[in-house]
Amino acid sequence: VISTGLKELDEVIYGWLPGEELVTIVARLGQGKTWLLLWFAVAAWKQGKRVGIYSDEMSSTRIGYRVDTLIANFSNKDLLRGTIEDIEGYKQYLDTLEQKGNPIIVLSKKELKGRATVSQLKNFALTNNLDILCIDQYTLLEDERATRGASRAERLEHISSDLFDASIDLGIPIIVLSQA
Repeated sequence: VISTGLKELDEVIYGWLPGEELVTIVARLGQGKTWLLLWFAVAAWKQGKRVGIYSDEMSSTRIGYRVDTLIANFSNKDLLRGTIEDIEGYKQYLDTLEQKGNPIIVLSKKELKGRATVSQLKNFALTNNLDILCIDQYTLLEDERATRGASRAERLEHISSDLFDASIDLGIPIIVLSQA
């Protein structure tokens, strides 16, 4: 089991289970879904887990800055603006991260040159030997099984089903965000 990093939540759900665990977090725009997803990712990383994050909306750099904020309290605003005062401390922090054996690996739409499919995310998890996969916005994933004229509901049903199957096949929890 991988702790969520939230004691009260762990008491209820016992943490993330390896395999057969597809968790969807739904909220409106700007309510902190990505921050919560990254909280869970950092909590897993702190437990020595290999973490993968896919973002369709943000670059790897922006995701990295948010992770740095959660891990070491560097100001996300200062990182984004390039106005960080303790640049040497930040460089040392980054050097320390490189020495760790359990990376947080970020994949974005830019690296894929388009929207991800479940097969690509499954390959990402296998290639990087991930212990947990976090996906920002599953509603933006490409449905590999969609037929011409398929409804949005049908496409999302395929993606959800394929993600659950991927969790089982990979034996890892998959946490996804969805915008309400």
